[in-house]
Amino acid sequence: MYTLHKRAHIAYFIIDFLFIGFALWLPFWLYPSLIPSEVSGLRLYILIFVFWGIILLSILNSHHLYITDRRISISQEFSKVVRCVFYSSILVALFVFLAKISI
Repeated sequence: MYTLHKRAHIAYFIIDFLFIGFALWLPFWLYPSLIPSEVSGLRLYILIFVFWGIILLSILNSHHLYITDRRISISQEFSKVVRCVFYSSILVALFVFLAKISI
């Protein structure tokens, strides 16, 4: 039973990782003009996005959203996911603001 839960945990993590990568790619596909003209700007954008992804995955894990044996409703789980995305976005935005990073 433990290996089944471990595999589900890893599968959830990989799926989230793929969706985060998709979220990085999607704006450039929809609006190619968003791609920074300088390579350093693109690297900085990707670095910030990777930082956000790491923070998001950490917060999702700390809120026990990768555990398969939960007794919460779908609406409660959705609410937790939205809060985790919000918290991670606020943390990264605060970091970018305080570090005075501009792309």
